Amino acid sequence: MLKNNTVLKILSVLIAVCLWMYVMGSVNPMTTQTIENIPVELLNQDTLQERGLAVRSGMGFSVDVIVEGNRSILHELDKDKVKATVDVFGYEEGQNSVPVQVEVPDNVRLKEVKTPRIDITVDELISAYKKVDVKFVGRSSFGTEPGVVATSPAEIEVKGAKTLVNSVKTVQARLNAAEISDDPKSFRAKLQALNQNGEQIYDVTLSAETVGVEAALYYTKTVTLEVKTAGDLPKGYELEEISAPKEIKISGMKDDLDSVEKIETEPVDMRQIKSDTAIELKPILPSGIQVSQGSKKAVAEIKIKRLTE
Repeated sequence: MLKNNTVLKILSVLIAVCLWMYVMGSVNPMTTQTIENIPVELLNQDTLQERGLAVRSGMGFSVDVIVEGNRSILHELDKDKVKATVDVFGYEEGQNSVPVQVEVPDNVRLKEVKTPRIDITVDELISAYKKVDVKFVGRSSFGTEPGVVATSPAEIEVKGAKTLVNSVKTVQARLNAAEISDDPKSFRAKLQALNQNGEQIYDVTLSAETVGVEAALYYTKTVTLEVKTAGDLPKGYELEEISAPKEIKISGMKDDLDSVEKIETEPVDMRQIKSDTAIELKPILPSGIQVSQGSKKAVAEIKIKRLTE
């Protein structure tokens, strides 16, 4: 009787195991899943910098991978648990094809890396100093505009691949115009490296992440713009017309603006002009006065004619 009970227990265990395997295979089968846009981390970039080199990309690298595992496990799989890296140690200046290494959790199998190699361009490592540009977002009350009293630091060092650093037009800080008042106030603003189209340049290093800005509400005023010239046209040419804006909008503290009635330009050199041309005018601004934000650049249209002999 005891022997029969033992056999029955063993059979029960075997049947239970078989049923469990059947259920797991039917209800929680093996399957595959595509995980897109896994960010690729670049390893050993410091070894490139030690050799005066840097990776030029302009944006982060990413890859898509296919993983395999039980349906329940893949359903709960955190994308952040999948790591993709490339090791840039030892690569030279120019374009390099670098293998991608992918790590997945132990209970998941890596089936395929859709982009097993990525092209990385290694460039010369340089640095350059760029002036901080403060942009005010939003509107202020009529007849006023926010203005920058001072920034600290006034310039930021931009470091990275030569092509990227050279494409940085400005390092910009943004402030909310509604927070600016008559009395100067201090703010801290995050910095971004921007190209000439106003697009952010990634993969460059800034010497500071934020900048101190002292700003105040400036008053605006429209005054006469007086265009100055220097020298005469070359022999054989005669001036027909100089067309330029007659006024310019300026801004500053009220006391400073009250004493300004006109703005003169730096002299336009006439001695080398031999054809119709357009020249950007450079206003000579008193201390504490600046050209109003949003004002178009002042341009002089110069028309001349050649004298007949």
